[in-house]
Amino acid sequence: MVSVEILAVWGAVTGTIGTLAGVLGFGLRLRQYLADKPRLKNDVEFRFGGMDGGEPSHLIYLRSTGRRPVSIDYIEYHIRPSKFFDRMFVRWLRRDGRWVHRDKLFKPLVLEEGKKVQVGLARVQGMPVTSISGIFAIDQTGRSWKVRWPSRRKVAKLATSEKITSVNFEGDRRNVEITQYRVGDKYKIHLFIKDTGGGPSRGHVILRRNIEDSDALFNFLSEIMVPKYLSKEIDADELIKEVGSFSRV
Repeated sequence: MVSVEILAVWGAVTGTIGTLAGVLGFGLRLRQYLADKPRLKNDVEFRFGGMDGGEPSHLIYLRSTGRRPVSIDYIEYHIRPSKFFDRMFVRWLRRDGRWVHRDKLFKPLVLEEGKKVQVGLARVQGMPVTSISGIFAIDQTGRSWKVRWPSRRKVAKLATSEKITSVNFEGDRRNVEITQYRVGDKYKIHLFIKDTGGGPSRGHVILRRNIEDSDALFNFLSEIMVPKYLSKEIDADELIKEVGSFSRV
């Protein structure tokens, strides 16, 4: 009788151990399966060229975080419909190829584990960048990988630039032009110094993170430093040095 009870207990223990081992094995296999799946982490960066912001050179970044390689065939842009009726049925309209722009890559991008590549943001059918509602990287199996894309309000600021104001000062053989720009969510002041007496021209760009700092620097230049330069109290090097050391209180 005692032997039977011992065997029953032993059977229960070994059965429990077997069950736990099975669950643990399944968990490990599931973890391995998930780790081996292809994964992409995609983002966009808004960039501008030139001293004054110039032409936009926005970039899409694709980075593989999975172990399996992914081959990207093209980039798909979803366009925000202009008409209310089209916005109501945009999902079905896109199935017919409307309000979609597909930018075919010159050759497929093969992303191994840890690899990161960049793709230029396409100019979609002459439309402004604010008309884009979503971006997707499409691989050769047809799978869609979403690119993180800001809201329309944020895109309107991050992806655009504008000239805020420009002032030109003229003196005795000395000219200075100060131009203030908004470039994305930052601000730039372009200081152009020209010696009309035959000396070299100088250009200097100062970056500010907010409009208050940018306005303060613009006023400091136009009201204090540029008049000193035009009256020959300071030279161009001293003017640029003062600009570099300026800090808003």
